[in-house]
Amino acid sequence: DIDKEIDLELKDKIAYFENYIKYIKSIEEEMEYQIDGCVFKINEIEYQEKLKNTLKNYKWAIAYKFHSNEAITKIIDVEYQIGKTGIITPIAILEPTELEGATIKKATLHNFEYIKIKDIKINDTVKIKRAGKVIPEIIEPILELRNIQKVKDIEIPKFCPYCNEKLSKDGPFVKCTNKNCKGIIKEKILYWVDNMDINIGEAIVSKLVESKLIKDVSDLYELRIVDIASIGNIAKKMANKIYNEIQKSKENSFEKILISLGINNVGPSIVKLLLTKYKKIEDLMNANYEDLISIKGIGKEIAINILEFFKDLENIELIKKLKK
Repeated sequence: DIDKEIDLELKDKIAYFENYIKYIKSIEEEMEYQIDGCVFKINEIEYQEKLKNTLKNYKWAIAYKFHSNEAITKIIDVEYQIGKTGIITPIAILEPTELEGATIKKATLHNFEYIKIKDIKINDTVKIKRAGKVIPEIIEPILELRNIQKVKDIEIPKFCPYCNEKLSKDGPFVKCTNKNCKGIIKEKILYWVDNMDINIGEAIVSKLVESKLIKDVSDLYELRIVDIASIGNIAKKMANKIYNEIQKSKENSFEKILISLGINNVGPSIVKLLLTKYKKIEDLMNANYEDLISIKGIGKEIAINILEFFKDLENIELIKKLKK
């Protein structure tokens, strides 16, 4: 009997949440801003303090995300983008379609294993959504609309589209291992300027890389105003502004710099954990495996990534140049 009472009480609570979600969905279109869900919180501070939180999440609150709206369009081609680690990501070029107030022309295909599992081909009619209402992605092809005569397999590239070096296989990914690849250099610099709050656009970074004025992030700090102005279509006033943005970033915290170095899988939350033990870059560079995994929240893979980063002679040289 007690179990029945508990079940009934739980059902009432679930019904409350479900009804609230329905209500929020019903007024979503009337709001002055876009939303992607709602958050339920325990509103007693005493209980919040008892439940506490993890590094990323409050244990006294939970988010309910609405299902993303979907759209149907067609893949007309595929292009390849490179990341700062050299991984090549296939991007679907789509027939433009409207989805949640935006015109979608491209969508990520994640990796080649994803393409194989989902059986996605060029000229397929596909369902797309915006993951987290932001990043467009392909959900699946609509197989009943597939024209066998017109579809084409999405080829795994053999050579890097940025430097033409031979690509290597890395699990479900293909990867460029050429450290002088302009695509990788550009992505590393874009990652640095973004995390260091340097207000430089992608077009300017591309020009600086293409003109060979910068080969790594430390070269940003060697630039003169005249160098920036020399890359074309940059007025002296704008060149001066870019120069000042770069100089200002020298005042950033160790935390920001450590995030910006782009160590694989070492983002803001992991950096906060590292800072509980390491206050200087030299201390972290000299850390061993046991030191790293002794920090709660640092797993084996992240520890290995950190050790590998600081074993790389080019990364050691980069840090020397940045310190200078």
